[in-house]
Amino acid sequence: MNGPYFDWLVNLVCTSAYKKSYISLLSELYETPFEYDERIAPNDIYRMDDGLALQYEYASITGDKISRFCSVLEVMIALARKCENISGVIDSSAWFWMMINNLGLEPMYERHYNAGYVKNIIARFLNRDYYPNGLGGLFYIPGIKEDLRQVEIWYQMCWYQNYILEKEGE
Repeated sequence: MNGPYFDWLVNLVCTSAYKKSYISLLSELYETPFEYDERIAPNDIYRMDDGLALQYEYASITGDKISRFCSVLEVMIALARKCENISGVIDSSAWFWMMINNLGLEPMYERHYNAGYVKNIIARFLNRDYYPNGLGGLFYIPGIKEDLRQVEIWYQMCWYQNYILEKEGE
């Protein structure tokens, strides 16, 4: 369907059973270009760069050059890998699926997949039309005083990691 690069990406964060159960969702994330508002978070361009770096990594491994836009899936996988590298205690697959859950996409496995719902959720994330505490975005932090809709994704990620790691330490 999407080819070897898509399969490689998905294998970074999914077991084969998960991939099979969520293939439509993962495909939609892969087909949706990552976009950001320069006025709100100009440094989110670096999240796009992180996603594009996966294309270069794949090319260096396989020799197959990938030349396409940066997708929402690539950004999420790159963020999950950064979370794993920074935290050192939770793997990238777990971080990725936390983001899927925070977006509200976890119920969108094959038998319950609703393309319109998924597209709306992705648009809500890209337009930063989620709750100030991040609910409906990638990083939900109950009780946070900052409006995460006005904060770069990098800071959201760092604050979310702190929240998760503190919660695990309780």
